[in-house]
Amino acid sequence: MTRLPSLLMLYGLPGETAGTVSHHVQALSTIPGFSSCALNVDWSLPAALDLDRFDVILIHYTLMASEDAKSGPLQLSRDAVARIAAASALKGVFVQDEHRNVRRTIQALQELKTDILFTCMPPKHIDTVYSESALPGVYKVNVLTGYVDPSLFHRPVLSYQERRVDVGYRAREVAFWLGALARAR
Repeated sequence: MTRLPSLLMLYGLPGETAGTVSHHVQALSTIPGFSSCALNVDWSLPAALDLDRFDVILIHYTLMASEDAKSGPLQLSRDAVARIAAASALKGVFVQDEHRNVRRTIQALQELKTDILFTCMPPKHIDTVYSESALPGVYKVNVLTGYVDPSLFHRPVLSYQERRVDVGYRAREVAFWLGALARAR
């Protein structure tokens, strides 16, 4: 029998969060064709965790989402970053909110020794933001910020005439420093 490649999904969910985020983590943690393990981490990795037993390590955008302009986007300790970088696994990193801390994000990707970057950046702009000179050999993949939750597949759909809303948009309050356009309603 052939062994399935092993995947470690690292994410950081401190408790209650938007369903789309937890569903995204769950979807990535159960990719078909892999023997998967998901680990919710807060700053550090368990000392007994042997990263070399995994073929692939995915780092979810919840660990790349810090708004701290000084320390940057990565919400992992220096030790955790060094351990991930030293691991023999293929390393993939998901990023979002890419308008923040771009230089620090690139630095974090370098420090993690990222092999694959999953970015929301439009394909024609990926190499402008994440240049080959800054991230040599990193394979870059354009992804969407979310997906359709499978639980919605079987939900009854109203006809267009029965719908009370034609177009909807889900949003949240954002920080003032993102400017007037980000806060426009």
